Amino acid sequence: SDLPEIEQFAALLVAEKVMPAPGLAGDALHVATATIHRIQYILSWNVKHLANENKRTHLAVICMRLGLVPPIIVTPDML
Repeated sequence: SDLPEIEQFAALLVAEKVMPAPGLAGDALHVATATIHRIQYILSWNVKHLANENKRTHLAVICMRLGLVPPIIVTPDML
């Protein structure tokens, strides 16, 4: 199962202040699940925590450190 890896990555995203707490729910868990399962896109209207240029850049840096490819997070109007 990928669950421990997803939970660890979600906790890291919260610890690194990429996503708000809690790590095992909400945005951090969604992004961690998409990243670990190599989902290419996340579609969201949440521009505060997800579809936000600073968050996308911060996520990319964390993923690069771990050899992961971040999902592309966009709003529907960006698609």
